[in-house]
Amino acid sequence: MNYEPKVESRESRVGRGLSTVNFRLSTFMRLAFLLATCHLSLATAFGTTVTGTVLDPQGHPLANVTVRFELQNCGAGGVCTLTGGGGIVSTLPVSTTTASDGTFSMVMNGNDTITPAGTFYEVRYIALIGTIYSANYNITGTTFNLNNQTPLGAEPPAPTPAAYTTVAQGGTNLQQRQIVNFTGSGISCADNSSVSRTDCTVTSGGGGTVNSGTIY
Repeated sequence: MNYEPKVESRESRVGRGLSTVNFRLSTFMRLAFLLATCHLSLATAFGTTVTGTVLDPQGHPLANVTVRFELQNCGAGGVCTLTGGGGIVSTLPVSTTTASDGTFSMVMNGNDTITPAGTFYEVRYIALIGTIYSANYNITGTTFNLNNQTPLGAEPPAPTPAAYTTVAQGGTNLQQRQIVNFTGSGISCADNSSVSRTDCTVTSGGGGTVNSGTIY
C-alpha cells in the first residue's frame, strides 16, 4: 500500500492564514466594543442630561449664549466626591452654548450623586452683554429640563442690624462699637423712624453756658 503525503496548495495556506487573521481581528473588535460600552456605562452611570432653551423677552430663541454650571456648597475644604467612592468632582465651572434655536444640552454629575449632601449648581446664561439670567438648581435624575424646573430659593437677605452701625457727632463718624452709652444728666433720646435712627439730645447748662447737640 502506497502512502502519498497530502500537499497543501499555496492558495489553501493563504486562505487559512487569512481566516486566522480575520478571526483574531473579529475577536479584538468585539472585545474593544465591549470595553468601550463598559467605559461608556461607567462614565454615564452618574450622568444627568441637563437641557433647556434660552429665549429673549419676546420669546425669540437666543443663539450662542453661554450656559455655565458651577458646583456649590461642597462644605469644609471645598471638596465634593461622587457617592460610593467614584472620585473627586471638580468645582470648576463647565459650560456649553446654545444652538440656533436657543436650545442646549449637557451631561454632568447630578447633585443626588454627590457627597456631601446639600450641593447645588449655580446656573448662568451669559450673552454678549453679560449675564442675563442666574439661579441655583438642585440637579437630579437622569434628565433635568431647566425649562420646567423651579430654582432654589434665593439666599436670605442680611438680617437687620440689632445694634447701631454708625454713631456720628457733628457729622463726623465715631468708632463703631456694639453699644453706645450716654452718661450724665440732661440726656433725652427718642426713636426717629422716618430716617431709621435714634436721636439723642444732650443738654447741660451752668453759669450762662448751654451746650447742646444731637447724636444720630
